[in-house]
Amino acid sequence: MSEPSLGMLNEAVLNLTRRVGALESELDRPGSGADPALEGRVRQVESVLTEIRKVVAQLAQNKAAKDAQTQLRKPWHMLTAEQAEKRWIELRAWVEFLVQRNNIGAKEIPDCWYLHGGLVDELEALRWAWLEANRPETKGTDPIWWREALGRARTRWHQFNPNGCSTRSHSESTPRPFTDERDWRNFLAEELADRPADRPARAS
Repeated sequence: MSEPSLGMLNEAVLNLTRRVGALESELDRPGSGADPALEGRVRQVESVLTEIRKVVAQLAQNKAAKDAQTQLRKPWHMLTAEQAEKRWIELRAWVEFLVQRNNIGAKEIPDCWYLHGGLVDELEALRWAWLEANRPETKGTDPIWWREALGRARTRWHQFNPNGCSTRSHSESTPRPFTDERDWRNFLAEELADRPADRPARAS
């Protein structure tokens, strides 16, 4: 037997709410001669229903957030412009955090890393793994596993940029911010331009 969907749960809660509402109306009708004990039980049922509605609403919210993340993790070529923009911006913020946190120089991750497809895939894979390793419910050994994965990844990065890139300095030894804002914005605009729109254009 398949598990009930959120839609089925919502429908069941709505049906039960309607039945309880009808029963309350009947009990509140003048001259109904309702049993006080029955009224108390109905109030208890309504209280439980309120809590159930909160739980179902939270489940729906969690599912929506999970679905949004699932959509963002689709292959790059399947993303819409809005999805791709969100994914690029989140990835760029994380990569900047990564290089500063780990004192990674431009020889390993150049400022123009986003122009190197293989390096983009490497960094994105590391980001997804980092997110998984830092969830509250993960095992205590997951963060160290991620550190080991990072070490192995760093040995591969040069393969995606064998000839090096022209940057201001390839010998930096201190954390650095990315300063090529104009190049980044130009790249992002061009990259998003050919993607499908997220909403159909309005009829003129």
